[in-house]
Amino acid sequence: MKNLTFLLFFLLLLSSCSNDESVDTPTYVGQYFLIKNYAVIDGVKGSENIHEGSCSGKSFYSINSDNNVSVEVWAAQSGKCSKVGAYTYTYDQNSQKINGENVKIEGNYLIITNMSTGTHTIENVYYYRK
Repeated sequence: MKNLTFLLFFLLLLSSCSNDESVDTPTYVGQYFLIKNYAVIDGVKGSENIHEGSCSGKSFYSINSDNNVSVEVWAAQSGKCSKVGAYTYTYDQNSQKINGENVKIEGNYLIITNMSTGTHTIENVYYYRK
């Protein structure tokens, strides 16, 4: 009888142990909302546009743990706040790019920079926050 009690206790103890393996979520995973942007034209910073609380402030990048990125762009049109675009991209951690645009992640901020050249060199900088 003691052996049976010991065996049942041992089996109960084994079944109560779990082998939970937690998978760490990369820190960059999350949804980032547009808070400001500005352009640098021929090395001169233009005015800064603040988007918090505005319709365009609903625009976001959502980065998943599989590096898929969903983007929604919002803007005021005819007096209404409307979604004007929805896109899906992949975040390339090695090159630090999303759809060819340079990406920098600093804490809770996602900073996207794109360059264009022509008559002038224009660098557009967009700040998003989790």
